[in-house]
Amino acid sequence: MLLKILKRRYSLINKKLFTYMLVVMTCLLLIIYSGNISPTLSMVIGALLNFTIVIIALLFGSIGAIIASFLNSVGFLRLFQAYLKTSEIHYFTSACFIFSTILSVILIGYIVEKNQLLRDSLTENAITDELTQLKNFKNFHITICNYIEKCKEIDETLGLIILDVDNFKTINDTYGHQIGDEVLKNIGSIINGNTRNQDTAFRLGGDEFAIIIPGSSKKTAKSIFDRIQSNCNKLSIPVTGSMTISLSAGYASYPCDCDNAHDLFKIADDAMYKIKFSQKGDLQFA
Repeated sequence: MLLKILKRRYSLINKKLFTYMLVVMTCLLLIIYSGNISPTLSMVIGALLNFTIVIIALLFGSIGAIIASFLNSVGFLRLFQAYLKTSEIHYFTSACFIFSTILSVILIGYIVEKNQLLRDSLTENAITDELTQLKNFKNFHITICNYIEKCKEIDETLGLIILDVDNFKTINDTYGHQIGDEVLKNIGSIINGNTRNQDTAFRLGGDEFAIIIPGSSKKTAKSIFDRIQSNCNKLSIPVTGSMTISLSAGYASYPCDCDNAHDLFKIADDAMYKIKFSQKGDLQFA
């Protein structure tokens, strides 16, 4: 758990700034280890170390607090050792300053980390559909626009599947919205479990879903759809009895079918409605 937190934090911080501050701390520690230092310099170095680790903890949370506290503990031990050897009070004072700051920094790092986790949770909740735990409609438009821009830069294809649950109104009208929600929840789980790591699944609203497929081809899209459809056909929902759950879907790709996110969605959506109002239960290519 700790390693996951550290990895996530380090991926978010300004790595250059983090490196610069660690260099400053290292230089201060080297000065301490260089030999006898004057009382004034000892106090100055102690104050600088205190200031540096507090800033690191405030900026970088738990990873900053852990690394800074570890490095600063070296300075604390060195100063305390010097005090035991010489009995000079300035070594003891500087060591106490550093030790008290280490304790404060651990608390600061914990608070900063908890606040960051809370912000991450709020951000995730804002872009996640509560029922299915897939990404929501708001996040869909942001994500697909970002993908299109990225594909333009690296000259890569992007596929989009729009899926709709067949006869979902009948399920709701016959068995009630609670069963309908259970169907959607299970379908969301199936979609999420049958896409690749690089794909992103969304619930657009109601009984409509979407899957963004980077580096896509018709063969890839068909393979993903068939896996999802097969698992949906096997769904056993209480009360629905022998009713088979199936999906109708439409597929479009960039840059083969269009050159922008708006048209990609529209073309895939139109293809989905085309198959839905003809034979249902299949994937229609644009």
